[in-house]
Formats: sequence, C-alpha cells, structure tokens
Amino acid sequence: METNYQISVIIPVYNGEKYIENALNSVFQQTFPSAKTEIIVIDDGSNDKTKEIVKKCFKNRNNTKYTTNKRGKGVSSARNYGMLLAKAPYICFLDADDEMTPRFLEITYNEIIKNKVDIVRTSVVIEENGKIIVPKDPRPKQIYTNKDITQLVLSHLEPWGALYRKNMLIKNNVFFNEKVCIFESFSFSINALLNAKKTLLLPKFAGTFWYIKPTGLHTTLTQRKDYDTLLKVLKDMIHVLIEHHQPKICIDIVLDIIMNGYAGQMVTSPVDTREKMKFFMAKVTCGEKVDLLR
Repeated sequence: METNYQISVIIPVYNGEKYIENALNSVFQQTFPSAKTEIIVIDDGSNDKTKEIVKKCFKNRNNTKYTTNKRGKGVSSARNYGMLLAKAPYICFLDADDEMTPRFLEITYNEIIKNKVDIVRTSVVIEENGKIIVPKDPRPKQIYTNKDITQLVLSHLEPWGALYRKNMLIKNNVFFNEKVCIFESFSFSINALLNAKKTLLLPKFAGTFWYIKPTGLHTTLTQRKDYDTLLKVLKDMIHVLIEHHQPKICIDIVLDIIMNGYAGQMVTSPVDTREKMKFFMAKVTCGEKVDLLR
C-alpha cells in the first residue's frame, strides 16, 4: 500500500502510563507535517493503563499504529519489530519516557535529504533530578564517513536523537541485540555508524529531551551489579569493529563508554568481573578477538 509517510517514529513502551502521553504529544506537536509522519507504538506487554492512554491519544488520527510485540520480549525486540513494520523510508526512535524537541523531525529530515546522508545525529538535553543539562559540543556541523568512527561517537550511544535511512539498516542487517536487556543500543549505534556511508552530525542542535529518573538504568545497575551484561555488549561492539577492519579504535571507544558512564559503578562490581574487564581491555588494545564469556 502506497503512503506519503517520510518518517516512521518508533516508540517501544512497557508500563508507561505515567509518561507515554507526554512522549506522544511531543511527536504530535512536531513542525514536520503529520501527514508525512507515521507513529508506531510497540507495547511489550504492559499491564497498566498504557494501552488505554495510547488509544485515547491516537483517537481521530490516521497516521498511527498501536501493536503488541509478537516477536519476543524486551525493548530490543520491540524496536526491531517496529523497524520491520515501518512504512517510511526514514525512521527514528523515541523512548516512551523521553520527548522530542519541536523541530527535531523537520530539521533532521531536511538535512538528510539535502546532504544525501544515511544518518543525521543530534545532541540531547538531559534532565536529572529537575536539573537541565545542555551538553556543550564544540564540534561544527559536519559530514563524516564510516572511516571517521571515532569522531562519530557522541556523548551518548543511544538510538534516539537520530534519523536513519531505513534501507541502510535493513540491507546491512543492523538490528538491536535481543539477547541483552541493558546497553542494547551500544552495538546497534556502532554498527549503524559503520555501515552508513555518510553521517551528518548536528552537535549544536538538541533533538531530544532525555529524562533520567531515579529508577533508571544507572540505579538499576548499582543494585543488580549486572556488569557481565556490559561485558557481553562491549564484546559484541569489538567484534563489529574488528570485522570492519578498525581494531585500533576499539580501545578509544570502549574506554570512552566506561569512563563517561560506568567507571564509578565498577568500583563496587564483583572482583571477577573487574578482572574480566581488565583482561578484556588488554586484549582489545591488541585488536584481538577474545571469548571471555565461555
């Protein structure tokens, strides 16, 4: 069926009754034409009022789709399902507890068309404990190739805050790793950047409000000490980089991820995990494929 959709917005949700309406309203209020925007909400088995709220928000709108995740469980599976359902040539992701800034779709779409690139990445506005943080990125607006991967890694490796050419992702089998439940976006983002022939960075434009909550990822990690999952994801990333013949940049990217987000937490991690990470990093510097998680 032919559609006029140019962008599909993919929103995975699980028990999001407290915030899904805000996320949806941020999409409804975009300056980009609603007739060219497809909104897909993938519910991963919510048992609260998420479905009722989404249905109410979608009432009298013909560019929306609400579906349950039939392919599996977890945010990775939900995003992958959304990618397969998307009808537009370009896609973006939005977490159900975050929001888009009003001109995100308009600006990224115009730039991806004008510059003929595969990805447009923007910055983010972070709110944590009521405090607004606007990251300062001194880099200019610039187009990079996949050979410039070290320059393409922004302050975050999340899938939102970016617009992707869908065919590039599907053709190169760039999907989310459904075997992990946290850090799932790291390998996806690296894989997407490596397979994109050109990526445009808009470091001075904030495309997404990222709301960090007390019950979010960092708090959960401290409670669960789930560092083995981080090791698995880093291992996945390293293998992707080596397969693209770029082993020398592995250490820079992995260290950036650890030092900027997880170094403090590793202090309280189990000794065996710290030793695994130490050995893992030593091997990475040599560009070797290793199997630490036998």
